[in-house]
Amino acid sequence: GKYMWLTKAHTSQEAPTSISGSSSLENSSLAKEKFSIKEKPQLIRFRILDEKYYIHGFSDISVPIQEFNSWENDFSHIFFTENEISFLSFPNYKNALIIFSKGYSIHIFKENRWLNNKKIYYWGDMDTHGFNILGIAREIFPNLKSFLMNEEIFFKHKEFWVVEDKPFLAEVKGLNYEESLFCKKLQENIWGKNLHLEQERINFIYLKEYLRNLEISSN
Repeated sequence: GKYMWLTKAHTSQEAPTSISGSSSLENSSLAKEKFSIKEKPQLIRFRILDEKYYIHGFSDISVPIQEFNSWENDFSHIFFTENEISFLSFPNYKNALIIFSKGYSIHIFKENRWLNNKKIYYWGDMDTHGFNILGIAREIFPNLKSFLMNEEIFFKHKEFWVVEDKPFLAEVKGLNYEESLFCKKLQENIWGKNLHLEQERINFIYLKEYLRNLEISSN
């Protein structure tokens, strides 16, 4: 939905004492005369994973996309996660932040410029939509790397496989060879019909192992 920031546009007349009734707002000319109306901004939520870089003590922050896009910062590693649980429980990592990209909402970063200057990593669900979102993300960020989205991890969590309601069956662009092959196997039901593994089902041992190896390779 939308909300309104209301500021008095003319001081010669008093604004209505209440906007809860519909009659005031139904009169569009009166609304335009009395108020400046803005759409609800798209907010980007991110967590700073290194206490050294907290902003005035804050680590979990939401800002409008325009402000985020113009933000000058010194972070070297940026992680994207599809789901909120994984976003909230993601471990600390040196000089890094994680962005809650909310699935297909990843497209709102297409106007961003500074992210392409960072090392970017994406972690999402292992299903047809998860790989389609990954493909969209890589078209925005060509150097983006996926992690914990491979067949080995998928089969180590077989007990958590569930059924994807409405799989994405069109061609998925933007994937590398291994990702594309995995996605096609899911689309073609090689291991079962419409299989789906949520990222929050992945054992954190594998996430911590990945981050540990990433830190070693980054040094």
